[in-house]
Amino acid sequence: MRRICIIGDSHVAALKAAAPDVLRAYPDREIAFFAAKTSLTGDAKVEGGALVAGSAALRKFWEATSGGLSRIEPVFDHYVVCGLGLKIKAAMAAMLATGETGRDTLLDSKIANTLAAATLSRLRGLTDAPVLLIAEPFPSHDITPKLTARLRRDEQEKAAATFFGARMSHFARRHGAAFMPQPVQTVSANGLMTLPLYGVGRPYLVDFQGEDDHSHMNAAYGAIVLTAALDLIG
Repeated sequence: MRRICIIGDSHVAALKAAAPDVLRAYPDREIAFFAAKTSLTGDAKVEGGALVAGSAALRKFWEATSGGLSRIEPVFDHYVVCGLGLKIKAAMAAMLATGETGRDTLLDSKIANTLAAATLSRLRGLTDAPVLLIAEPFPSHDITPKLTARLRRDEQEKAAATFFGARMSHFARRHGAAFMPQPVQTVSANGLMTLPLYGVGRPYLVDFQGEDDHSHMNAAYGAIVLTAALDLIG
């Protein structure tokens, strides 16, 4: 049995909702989910050779999503870090904020300051096991119309998505990890949004509901992403 640990924020809800069905095709895989609202994940800390919930609020979420666990031990065969501030919007803004030579530096700085980067750093202090990075899904409707309009005017919409993937892959390699782009069948024609059908009927991460978000997707989206991740891990 190969044990996989998925760490992330509310975007993990789609993967978790899809997991029971997806795992039927992967009988040799077992997944533990540790997810919470993004604002709480920064409370995680390394203690006693494990990544632990450093606050009661984070512990509540981790225990609810993992089935009672509040410590991420270095016992898994593979780790997945999902969401936690890795946004396409950062690449869109970088494309428009500076010249070509400064874009890489600007986006790299934004990526390095995300909770995803902090989580990867903490994991690397505990384990050499493979780590896969998955960004937040592209929003299912245009939440940055001014940015999108400027990119469209300059015919740079798809270039922004390519740029984001390239810098994410660069960041992941530097830290001994891998980056998985959003599956193409879920992406709209402009390359910057998720098809609206995947934003319908989004599940909540846990029973104690938080705020809704148009970048959270449904179980159909989660099934595509989780299947792609398991195939990549395999």
